[in-house]
Amino acid sequence: MTERNPWYRQFWPWFLIGIPLLGMVLSTITAVIAISGADEEVRDTEVPLSKTSWTRESPAGEHE
Repeated sequence: MTERNPWYRQFWPWFLIGIPLLGMVLSTITAVIAISGADEEVRDTEVPLSKTSWTRESPAGEHE
């Protein structure tokens, strides 16, 4: 009779368990980098836009 090894001594269960675990570790690292390196909110630096930057030009190239 063939002697069978327990499941934890096989390669494939650890390989299949490792794929989601690796994804969890890498996503956690990505989240930590994103949170710790977040840009600060910019305040008091509003630049007024001219009215012409929001209007479309007519087909003839003239402004409305």
